[in-house]
Amino acid sequence: MRFTTVVLCFGILYCSPAVAQDAFFFRGVFSIVSKNQACVGRNPVGDAGIIRLSVAADGGASAFALYQPNIAQAFRLEGGLFNASYRRVQSLTTSARFASVRHSVLVRFAQQRPTAIGANTSFVSFVGFIKGYGARAECVVAFRAALTKNID
Repeated sequence: MRFTTVVLCFGILYCSPAVAQDAFFFRGVFSIVSKNQACVGRNPVGDAGIIRLSVAADGGASAFALYQPNIAQAFRLEGGLFNASYRRVQSLTTSARFASVRHSVLVRFAQQRPTAIGANTSFVSFVGFIKGYGARAECVVAFRAALTKNID
């Protein structure tokens, strides 16, 4: 029952109409490679898992989700694509329960290759930054991701 609820909630956030139709979907792996001093408590560096990315064909929205064995996090940007500037996102975190944060979560992508994603893009890689990671508003983590286009 809990798994079905998690999948349904991620489906609502991750596959909402803004990104579900006429979008490019990618999947791959990620690894958190650094954190700043504001990230206290458990050290997330070295955490790794599966990443899913969707990009609207018209550039109108994008979203990604990080899946790890004990936690999943989704980030949705309405009205544009992730780029080198921090952008406020909608976020959702699940583990054994749902958790929301009381602070803004900002995301930016740097070193994205290729710089533009289109119908013929088969591979994407980037370094991403999440400000407001976990329970700390000033916690910033960096992660590397490599994704291939879904063919199904």
